[in-house]
Amino acid sequence: MQDAVTIRIQFDHGQPAVELINARSQAIADMLKGQTLDRACLILRTLLGLCPVAQTIALKYAYEAARAETTLGAVHIEDEQFVTIEAVLETLRVFTQDLSGLIPATKTNPAILKTLGQLRTQLINLTAEPWSARDSISTLYDETRMLTILWFTQNKALINTIKSAYQRFSNLGTFPTESLINAKMLLEPEVLAGVVNDLQTNASFALNPRINGQHRFTGALARNTQTPNKESFTVSDIVNARLAELQSIAAGHASPFTIHSVKIDDGMGLSLVETARGTLIYFVRLDNNHERLAQVQIIAPTEWAFQKDSSLVTILERYCQQHEQMTQRTEKGLLLIASAFDACTRVNVSWGKKHA
Repeated sequence: MQDAVTIRIQFDHGQPAVELINARSQAIADMLKGQTLDRACLILRTLLGLCPVAQTIALKYAYEAARAETTLGAVHIEDEQFVTIEAVLETLRVFTQDLSGLIPATKTNPAILKTLGQLRTQLINLTAEPWSARDSISTLYDETRMLTILWFTQNKALINTIKSAYQRFSNLGTFPTESLINAKMLLEPEVLAGVVNDLQTNASFALNPRINGQHRFTGALARNTQTPNKESFTVSDIVNARLAELQSIAAGHASPFTIHSVKIDDGMGLSLVETARGTLIYFVRLDNNHERLAQVQIIAPTEWAFQKDSSLVTILERYCQQHEQMTQRTEKGLLLIASAFDACTRVNVSWGKKHA
């Protein structure tokens, strides 16, 4: 299954209209229905090239919450280490490899990419085992942190180039800080109750999640407790927050990539996992025997950002208006903006016919 979102641009009387197309998570959720937990996890690991570790862990915690006796589920530190390792490796890969094709004068670092690949292979192998030695997980976590320190040491010019590239989008407008949301905020009783109600009653909610009818953004900026107290933020702020998050991991601070799970009702559970891209939510309802998945709803980080009529769409349309005659340059700019909001998801740009 392709880990991709399509940005379709149509021209109506000379004005660009951006449409974001993304139904990936719904397709995955449908495949999991009727499956046992083990079979569903195997499907996720087979299908997903993007965050398979976080997705599998999120499913497991939602499943266990549905079967639990208590409301709030316990979290194993090893699982949060797994999620953190995956998030850090994915973020480093994006900054090292993916953005190099979109930003002039940037080059990939083959040695870093090789190490990233090796560590990711170790991660996948460890998480595929039914039980992993705590020492092996801790060693992999330390190696990932050391690679992050090395990356910052060797890539100062690259980091400055990336920051400068995103500064040019500052004239496209800002996003209200109140639109930021993270897992802890989603766990507030009133907010959580609204989300659960929408998941059960609104078939399209997982594809277009809103809180009190309002569009929200998740990710590094929403997780950052040191975010300056200001009313709005820019595309550049999002990228800077991702870099700050990596620096925090390199410095040995507590990981922001947390796991939470809640028992909603008998046979119903929900999990929230903070990933590199943002907050991932799994909602499951089990069958009468509490063995198979009768219903699965997935709200991936992509769904929070890539919505019709969202602030992101407005920013993309403004950029198109400013660069209407430079298709190739416009396309790279669109991809850069999209990468700020969802750094790991591959984005395709589809151009419609231009009408006068």
